[in-house]
Amino acid sequence: MPDLQTVRYAVRGSISRWFERPAVSLLVTLKFTPSSATFVGLLIAFIAAYFVSEGEFLVAGLLVLVGSVFDLLDGGIARSTGRVSKRGALMDSVFDRVAEVAVLVGLAIYFLSGPGASDTGVVLAFVAVAGSLMVSYVRARAEGMGVKGTAGFLTRPER
Repeated sequence: MPDLQTVRYAVRGSISRWFERPAVSLLVTLKFTPSSATFVGLLIAFIAAYFVSEGEFLVAGLLVLVGSVFDLLDGGIARSTGRVSKRGALMDSVFDRVAEVAVLVGLAIYFLSGPGASDTGVVLAFVAVAGSLMVSYVRARAEGMGVKGTAGFLTRPER
C-alpha cells in the first residue's frame, strides 16, 4: 500500500494536470493577476460569510468552494506569469486567514441571532477561529525554528 505522501502527490498531480493548469491559463488570458485572484477569493469568502450568518449553508458552502478555487489558482497565476514574490505569498496567507475568520464569524453570528441560536454554537465557532489561526502560527513558528512543516494530506504543496 502506498504511503500518504505518495498518494498526496498523485492526487495533487491529477488536480494540477486536469484542473489547475487549464484554469490558470484561462485566468491569465482574462488578464487576472495573482493579487486579483486573491482579492476575488476574499470577496467571495465575505459573501459566503453573509450567507452563513443567514443560515443559508448550501449557498455559503458553494461560495466557499468557489472562493477556494481562486485561492488555489492565485499561486499558479503567479508562477505562470513570473510574478512570484514573498509579498504575494504573505498576502495570500493573510487573506486566507481573514477569509476563514470571516466565514467562522458568520457562523458565530448565526448562532447568536439566527433560528439556530446557541451559546454552544457561538463558543464552538470561536474555538474554530482559534484553531484556524493556531495552524498557521504553529507552522510559522516551526519553520522559524528550522522544522519543516510539510506533513499531512491536505497541505499546500506550492509553498
